[in-house]
Amino acid sequence: MSNGFHFKKSWGAEPVEVGWRFRIWAPSQSRMALRVAESGADLRMHEAGEGWFEIDTDAVQPGQGYSFVLADGTVV
Repeated sequence: MSNGFHFKKSWGAEPVEVGWRFRIWAPSQSRMALRVAESGADLRMHEAGEGWFEIDTDAVQPGQGYSFVLADGTVV
């Protein structure tokens, strides 16, 4: 972002050029997904190293809900 105050977050949602980047630290998980509240879709997150998972997507718009889904199906 070029206007206003901005800092790089280590977790959660952060605006990027393609939409939003979602990150979560889950070192004990073999896989993670981002669940889009509007559609119920689960988007597979990519391992980013050192226990981090992330995904860049425009599937979640500002004000819409999302959650993270653990490998066993638990939603957080």
